Amino acid sequence: FAEAACGNITVLLNGSIVNAFNRKSMFGSVELDSLNPHRVKYVNIKVVTNLEGPQM
Repeated sequence: FAEAACGNITVLLNGSIVNAFNRKSMFGSVELDSLNPHRVKYVNIKVVTNLEGPQM
């Protein structure tokens, strides 16, 4: 997936867990290394808590 990324990209990390970024995760160990710096111009990183949404 990351090999095809280009332009401005957004990365969504789960801030509800202890380590929102884990180098041993699929994203940290595979996808991140597959990003092509010649194709990706900007990386927007969002750390989000409460991914289940508001409690009603």
